[in-house]
Amino acid sequence: VEALAQRFAEDKIANISAGLSARGFYIDSGYTFGLGPIYPDQMGSVMAFLKENWDSYKPADAGDEIKLAYLSWPTAFGQGALTAESRAYLEELGIDVVAEETYDLAPTADTTTAILNAQAAGANVIWTNTLAFGTSVILNDLNALGLRDQFVVGADNWGMDLATYAFLADPAYGVGLIAPFPYLWWTDVDNPGVQYAQQLFEANERGAGEHNVGYLLLVAGVDMIAKAITEAIDTVGYENLDGEAVHDALVAMSPFEALDGVIRADYSGDNRSPHTSQIRMIQGGPDAFVVIQDWAEIPDLRPTE
Repeated sequence: VEALAQRFAEDKIANISAGLSARGFYIDSGYTFGLGPIYPDQMGSVMAFLKENWDSYKPADAGDEIKLAYLSWPTAFGQGALTAESRAYLEELGIDVVAEETYDLAPTADTTTAILNAQAAGANVIWTNTLAFGTSVILNDLNALGLRDQFVVGADNWGMDLATYAFLADPAYGVGLIAPFPYLWWTDVDNPGVQYAQQLFEANERGAGEHNVGYLLLVAGVDMIAKAITEAIDTVGYENLDGEAVHDALVAMSPFEALDGVIRADYSGDNRSPHTSQIRMIQGGPDAFVVIQDWAEIPDLRPTE
């Protein structure tokens, strides 16, 4: 996303992305549209939620102040939520970042040192901007150390997925994980868009391991693209259809829903990422991704320079 953002803008190619980079959407960009909020917005939304509801979610021995440890990969994605804007927002909330630790991008990564450093710094909340095994290794090591009950653990939206369970030493270790959730899930069976995705899933004889966020977002993303192309053709005519027309259609359509509300998008003005999301918590076995805050506006922490 970051490598090609400027080229997409130069060549006027509309790009629908699930890589939710703040830089990719807002620095010398304009043609990259996100299927979810940028990572600083995601972390800000969860931290604001915890600030408002700390008494309900804080560990038993935690005080009244939220002390945040940022434990993540050293990559651009891993560090994507911690920016000048998100740091300033956390300061406004009165939340101190007391530890910043990295660990290997590997399923076998040892996060013990990072966790113990967070504990020594007085942290009571951990944020990880990772996915699959990146989230799992922290949950595994917290449980192995007997420290799980000392921390609220939050992750970006990709952290809450079936892929995470593939790397958990025990499925129960996922319980309590909190994450932004800017789309519906397979268990929202009353939604026509989810029903349609499920029909495709079954018709193509997909395996259980593919019943994940990637498949659902792909179907919703294609629906979004189809809507935008149709809008562009209706506006400029098929003979004039190009990337600029699709870009303009995505902006003009906003706000809108893709796949009957599986995704809620708003690219009006200079917005290139949604600014609404749910927040969910794992409360049980796989797929028990329970809404603890319904769709709501979230902070806008896009880069200012």
